[in-house]
Amino acid sequence: MIFNQNRFDDSYIPENSLSSGCILTTLSRLFYNINPKITLYTEEVTYVTLCLIKKQKIDSRISRKKLLLLCMTHTIGFLKFCASEANFDFFSRDSKKYYLFSYHYLKEMTPLKEIAQATKLYNRPISPNHKASSVYEEYANILFFSARIVNYIQEHPFTSLPSDLNMISPGKICENYIDFFKEANINHEIEIKLQNRSFLKELAEEIRKIKFRTDENQQLLKFLIYCYDFKSTSILSHSINVACYTTAIAKRCKLKKEQIDRLYTTALLHDIGKVLIPPHILDRAKKLDSNMITIVQEHVSQTKNILSGCIPEDMVETAYRHHERMDGSGYPQNLTAESLTLQQRILAIADIAGGITDSRTYKSSFPKEKSIRLLEQLASEGRIDKKITHILIQDFDKINAEVNQQHSIFASDYAKIMDEYNKDLDDVYANPLKINA
Repeated sequence: MIFNQNRFDDSYIPENSLSSGCILTTLSRLFYNINPKITLYTEEVTYVTLCLIKKQKIDSRISRKKLLLLCMTHTIGFLKFCASEANFDFFSRDSKKYYLFSYHYLKEMTPLKEIAQATKLYNRPISPNHKASSVYEEYANILFFSARIVNYIQEHPFTSLPSDLNMISPGKICENYIDFFKEANINHEIEIKLQNRSFLKELAEEIRKIKFRTDENQQLLKFLIYCYDFKSTSILSHSINVACYTTAIAKRCKLKKEQIDRLYTTALLHDIGKVLIPPHILDRAKKLDSNMITIVQEHVSQTKNILSGCIPEDMVETAYRHHERMDGSGYPQNLTAESLTLQQRILAIADIAGGITDSRTYKSSFPKEKSIRLLEQLASEGRIDKKITHILIQDFDKINAEVNQQHSIFASDYAKIMDEYNKDLDDVYANPLKINA
């Protein structure tokens, strides 16, 4: 094992190493594990939209990949505020506040930008032969045509769609898409696929083909990570912290740039399985009992389940092993040093460093002296790699400065998003017609 502490300078910023398709596939898995019912509805809407755009030449102003991204994420407001609920009405008056959040969040956090305005038009009346005056109105026309089809099928699981689709929601179905849908749904093909869920494989294949620009992929990865916050702020903050420590440590080891980028991306995803831990355990202020500890430890297996098939297998395995220890005292496989790669050893130490410097509901961040003592103890006991630990301790202040600097990569003015959302929400409820204007 060779180390080179001068391979990269302090300003080195890691890059996302995943394709658009990998990120979006992982995002779908994440959404499903936050709330399966919302996610299945959203996937069905996305599939119906896919069937529509396969059957017709869409408006030249419409980006196919952004339309599919809009469909995949338009219910983000429901995931934010209703993650623990089981029943939803996606077209109720009360839903406007969730779509309004979707607009503000998607506008700031994804490549959709102003296209996200389409989410605010979820219940807009549509006149016969209506022609969209703006591009986001046309996005809304397609999105909510598909959404109303899906909503009807879910509410009437043993009934075929009416021959006159306008009857589903009079005055709120864009007639431009009726004939195209009927052509795609010949012999009730779409309805059958939605009901038996056989559409999921076809949809997954299409999502994997989506390609955004490199800078947009970076934004999508950031968006994915921030969705952890819908379940727990601690997952979000810890994942970012660990990724920053991973980069700072890894660049001091003789790794190629591509390896560092992959390790950085893996670190951002290493705790994704924690979204399945019940909140009363995840954010518990008191000491966990033995049963709770067992539940928490299951997160590494859950992480593997979520990431498998979404990202490269070596990245999955590195995430899966971040709690393994050199002496075999870790979990879940009790692996020893011979089975742990350099990347896996780095991530394990970065996870510890991130954990002791995190502030949680049950603890404050450790001071420098206590952090170093703990790391030295773990290394002396043979639980973590001594050479990597030495590099971390030797350059502790500088590494922490770099970690703080790299946090700016993930800086998101979430307070600004919420402020704009709340102002818009007050305006909408003061003037209920505004959202449909």
